[in-house]
Amino acid sequence: MKGPLVHRRGFTLIELLVSIAVLSMLAISLFNILNSTSSIWARSEQQSDAQREVRAAMDLMASDLRGMVRSSDFDYFFYKADGPADRVTIQNYRAAASAGGTLFFFSMRSRGSQDPARTTGELCGIGYYVSYTQDPQMDPRLPARSSYKLYRKLFSSADAATTLTSGSVSFSTAVNPDDIVASNVVNLAITPYWLDASGNLDRTVPADSLRNGPVAIDIEMTAFPATAAQALNSQSAWEGSEPRLQNYYQRNLQKFSTRVFLKR
Repeated sequence: MKGPLVHRRGFTLIELLVSIAVLSMLAISLFNILNSTSSIWARSEQQSDAQREVRAAMDLMASDLRGMVRSSDFDYFFYKADGPADRVTIQNYRAAASAGGTLFFFSMRSRGSQDPARTTGELCGIGYYVSYTQDPQMDPRLPARSSYKLYRKLFSSADAATTLTSGSVSFSTAVNPDDIVASNVVNLAITPYWLDASGNLDRTVPADSLRNGPVAIDIEMTAFPATAAQALNSQSAWEGSEPRLQNYYQRNLQKFSTRVFLKR
């Protein structure tokens, strides 16, 4: 004998549509939260990468400076704030300003770090400068892009020897990817200090500056994180001279500084 029929009520079309709409809104909200979190994490990682790169460059510069060779027989320390676009030319520091964006000095470096064809000893010339140059192109189909970068120019011992009797140093700023030590660096400021009569740090260059070289050097670099740098598509944008990018420029710019005490 058959039992009584039980009628089970299903979902109506309207109920299904409402459920789908609610689930869709929840899914969209969750996606937006995950996407926002991912973007924040990516920006944070790129800022950390930029900080690590600039800090590594500052550590390298500090190491080079601590190996600086001092002599009363020749100029060994040069810096200047500016120069021609395609060439860095700097006079000896006695005729320079008290801060500069280009630095050159003599330092002891191992033979293994030099060009084997230009190595005669361990006395090398080292130059640091910031320049607006075209980026190396990984894909020729993409448009060329330029940016500011920090360069380190190493003069092997044979080339360094030719500058010892000169009052100036001149070297090409032609792009060499091997010379890049930090990307997206828009400014390098070098401020040397001497000791005054009271033993305090002083930016005044003394008359006997060759015999009594600087005792400390402040290094300051200004750089953009990689993501922020992508929006800078001209030299004027990189330099902050476009009014529409003023707020963007100030909001994303990062400054790094350190003081290096030199060996006496």
